[in-house]
Amino acid sequence: VPLPGHVTVIRNPGGRPITILVGKNGRFRISLTPGTYEFTGGSPRVRSNNAEMPCRASHPVRVRKDHPVAAIEVICSIR
Repeated sequence: VPLPGHVTVIRNPGGRPITILVGKNGRFRISLTPGTYEFTGGSPRVRSNNAEMPCRASHPVRVRKDHPVAAIEVICSIR
């Protein structure tokens, strides 16, 4: 289910985090330089014990020059 919230992108190793707001449709768009990135996030609609639960992509994303990445899913797992 698409959720509003935020996604934080971190370039490895030791890069500065970038946070993107995500709208109701759960979609976001970002342009990144080549490298490997970790995607994490959260949504005010996914909470446990009154705290926002962390969400993350299943694996790091490698961005290459002139090779767009079509889709990245940041999953909020509710168990």
